[in-house]
Amino acid sequence: MAQLRIVGKFKAQPFSRELTTSTKGTVGAKIGFIILEHYDPVAQRWEGWQGRGLTIEHTFWIYKADNTPIEFAHKALKESLGWTGDLMQFDEATEWIMPICRIETEDQDYNGKTYTRVKWLNPLDGDPSSGQGGKIKGRSAIEALQRRLSGQAPLPPAAAPQVEPGSDDVPF
Repeated sequence: MAQLRIVGKFKAQPFSRELTTSTKGTVGAKIGFIILEHYDPVAQRWEGWQGRGLTIEHTFWIYKADNTPIEFAHKALKESLGWTGDLMQFDEATEWIMPICRIETEDQDYNGKTYTRVKWLNPLDGDPSSGQGGKIKGRSAIEALQRRLSGQAPLPPAAAPQVEPGSDDVPF
């Protein structure tokens, strides 16, 4: 098997798992993936890559050194691979059939070398041509986001600006 050295979006089958710790005590879930398909963004279709024998391993850091869970990693492993949150699932003797999932890779420079790493882990379903979320369009949507991020309560529906369908979202 050869190590994946390409940036892109892939369908992958997890084939190995283990727990690991950093020198500082951070706990990680190291997952190995076999690449099955590559998403061609120009043709907007999946291409079969199973016969290429490409793999990639990635450590998803799941607990900080102070034992605090790293929530986004927990969420990704639960939604994409069916992890229940039980660390015993990483014991090879435990039956856990991890489903095919989607991964997105990126290059990362570290100590003068460039490595390909997993950037995102996603469930198999979903549109590979889109990002993680939706676009935030219009002044009222941006203002609502700004209020949420600043910890302010959202405007009550009656006070929210009214926008006619098909308008440019400008309430005046």
